[in-house]
Amino acid sequence: RLSLQPEVGSIRLAHDFVRRFATQFGWDQAAIGRLELVTEEALLYFMSSQDAAATQKKKIHLSVRYEGEVVELEIIAGPQEANMEDLVRSLKKGGGPVEDDLSLHLLRELALDLKHQQFHDIDCLLLRVDSRPLHPFEENPDVVPAST
Repeated sequence: RLSLQPEVGSIRLAHDFVRRFATQFGWDQAAIGRLELVTEEALLYFMSSQDAAATQKKKIHLSVRYEGEVVELEIIAGPQEANMEDLVRSLKKGGGPVEDDLSLHLLRELALDLKHQQFHDIDCLLLRVDSRPLHPFEENPDVVPAST
């Protein structure tokens, strides 16, 4: 688990965190790059929402689990003084899915699965990322897709 400030400098820390995690399970560079991209886009989403509603400083909590062939990222943004377990309990009690942001649409394309919940001052993304190539032609670099 990693706690971050919602600032651009935190992206590098998050990249290092997920890279070390994925390397333990033998993911190749392309898959690790994709995991880093998903993590970065999620953090940028939280940073942009922090800028839009800067009434209260938030902290971002990132946790990573390996389930089968899939990495599950749970990223929760909440008030800095809030307890992480309390944030998760609040989300389980209520909070509906939200998806009206460009970053969330990008994440839906990059990740295997995306769940997004908001409840009061809490925002949560649950992302599942697998190690498959992002595009089919990445499996065979000698094949170049025909342009239409």
